[in-house]
Amino acid sequence: MTDMMTSIKKITMPSTPTLLNAQRMKVYLAIVFVMMLALYLHVNPAHAQTQNDAAQNNPSQGARPSVEEQIGDWRFLCFGEGLERDCGAIQIQVNEKKQRVMEARIIRVNKDQIGLLVILPLGVRLQAGVAVAVDGTYLGTLQYNVCTQDGCQALAVLNEQNAEIFRKGSQAVLTIVAGKNNKVGVPLSLKGFTKSESRVRTSL
Repeated sequence: MTDMMTSIKKITMPSTPTLLNAQRMKVYLAIVFVMMLALYLHVNPAHAQTQNDAAQNNPSQGARPSVEEQIGDWRFLCFGEGLERDCGAIQIQVNEKKQRVMEARIIRVNKDQIGLLVILPLGVRLQAGVAVAVDGTYLGTLQYNVCTQDGCQALAVLNEQNAEIFRKGSQAVLTIVAGKNNKVGVPLSLKGFTKSESRVRTSL
């Protein structure tokens, strides 16, 4: 775990937090987009290495997206067609060894709400959760929902107030606790977040 976090900057949490109004709820693993995206990344390792690599390396026909577009530092993807289409956006952060340290997905959790699903490496301290800050302002802490072989997942359901903070921000930092009480801040670029979120909201 410590080795995977090489080159990721440690940060000090702000002393005056404001509350992130994120609902605690189960991760929507049944969402087709999440499942298809996981399969797509599994058969396309280049996409899992960096979000800026636009090349497709022999994608599986069954998992190939019907829409794929780079929007800032996010990649917008759709799977399926028509009423069966599911869309979302993804950003992956890697360390200097090209190991994935964080994957973030903008997904629909229902007809009206957008969620930010983050996947972090196994070995994080679950009780500490994921502290979220945007441009240095602490918003709150998410609790992990589930851990799988791909990592530990936490879901934030963004209300309009919090979504607007992300739209106006330039960078979020997700702080986790790894190893022996080692706080690690993982950067999340918000370049392209506004357009990506809008595309996800209007994708039905």
